[in-house]
Amino acid sequence: MPITIIVRDGKPRGQTRSALDKKLIDAGWGSSFKDEVAADKCEFVERKLKVNLGVEDAVVPASIYNRMGRSKNGRK
Repeated sequence: MPITIIVRDGKPRGQTRSALDKKLIDAGWGSSFKDEVAADKCEFVERKLKVNLGVEDAVVPASIYNRMGRSKNGRK
């Protein structure tokens, strides 16, 4: 009897900025993000890149996730 496993919005398996950040924290170097919110936004963008484009290796620049939540005129 075959088993079907469905994975939704899985995390990318390759090298990502959030995975590298976790390795830095484990090694005792601290985080590369300014706060926890920035890390969450980065993980969100990485998951969306995987879902929409099939990207497994994504090092998201800070300029991308810093724009999240802003209006067109640059204010919150």
